[in-house]
Amino acid sequence: MNSRGRTCKIFFLLAAFWLFYLAADAATYYSRQSGAWNSRFTWSISGHTGGAAASFPAAGDIVYIGNHTVTVTANTSITQVFFNRDYQPGNLVINSGITLTVSGSVTVVSDDNANTSHTLSGAGTLNCSSLNVGTNIDPDRNQTTSFTTDLYSLNISGNVLIYSNRAGGWWTSYYNNSSIVINSGNVRVGGLIETDNENSNNTSSFSLGNGSPYLFVGGATSFDPDATGTSTIILNGAGATVDYFRSGIQTVLNTSYTNLTLSGSGVKTIPAGVSVSGMLSMEGTATVSGSAPSYGTASAIRYRGSAAQTTGIELIPLFSGDGGLIIDNAAGVNLASSVTLASVLNLVTR
Repeated sequence: MNSRGRTCKIFFLLAAFWLFYLAADAATYYSRQSGAWNSRFTWSISGHTGGAAASFPAAGDIVYIGNHTVTVTANTSITQVFFNRDYQPGNLVINSGITLTVSGSVTVVSDDNANTSHTLSGAGTLNCSSLNVGTNIDPDRNQTTSFTTDLYSLNISGNVLIYSNRAGGWWTSYYNNSSIVINSGNVRVGGLIETDNENSNNTSSFSLGNGSPYLFVGGATSFDPDATGTSTIILNGAGATVDYFRSGIQTVLNTSYTNLTLSGSGVKTIPAGVSVSGMLSMEGTATVSGSAPSYGTASAIRYRGSAAQTTGIELIPLFSGDGGLIIDNAAGVNLASSVTLASVLNLVTR
């Protein structure tokens, strides 16, 4: 065996040993009382009612949050976070300037005999690979699983899944219906926001609340509501903004928006039926195909590109929104067709 082969073999043996060491050293922690994340008295390794742990969760560990408020006060990395059944409501708070990094998923676990409700809040940041609300349990009654976030910054590199299911036989049925509310803060989703309804009577919902939330969506098709049952997606909360930021083609969900931003690059396809009551903002080098949205009385159209822009179908021949047309692009905007403004033209200088 040559020296390169021996070196590679040694490398892989050391890597395998290190992974084994990490797995063996990992622990599962359960919140036992409200308190700071980095206090051992907040945690137990034997369940939510167990004695205090010898330490607090760190890299490689798994966390279950029960009916407590756990506050993250220092930068922390772990593997997974579960908001647990039977012990709720729970609240995870991340302080300003602090980041909790979860290499895996954040999951809200459904109960089998009670409504489940958990929250995420604070002025800090949570990074994770996916968010799952609702799990495959057999409900003994009609119930809900809900998750609300008011966190300043929630970054999800992969998908968001809202799962609802049914249990029972032909003589009776019980349903667990799940929901997510982004009430405020900034949420960035790199993949899909999808619903999965097990039964035609299940209902799953995703909504932007009234605290001026900002949702960034990066999938080519960013929303995937299940055709089974009822999937409700509400994106027009007070002050809410949805930003299709992908560097590449994207399809805009056919629904009502308060504020709609098309950024990044590539063609954003708007289907017939989309409405904007606030501002449509054209940013980056994104362009539009499909159909122009309908605009509300207080609406505005803004061009805020990173390079020279040319107007498209989004700028309708007669625009009467009270916010008018806003040109906020130092590189300039080319008018592709004639337009009549019933309100104002605002030229922004920098």
